[in-house]
Amino acid sequence: MKSAEVSSPDKEQYTRSLVDLASRAGLHRVGVARAEVLHRARHALDERKSHGLHNEMQFTFRNPSRSTDPHKTMP
Repeated sequence: MKSAEVSSPDKEQYTRSLVDLASRAGLHRVGVARAEVLHRARHALDERKSHGLHNEMQFTFRNPSRSTDPHKTMP
């Protein structure tokens, strides 16, 4: 059995679809951005963690590299 090939929409079409879906869901504003590494956020997390300012925020501070790099969690 041959698997069907799935094509992805172009950026503009995908953005329009997301904005339309958000609007129909009642959202007043929506933004779309590229999934890039958040270097400044990574630096800030490392600084805060080194000063003990993370308390029990394990989701964000357990692995700052993963928390600030979308490519590590999304294919």
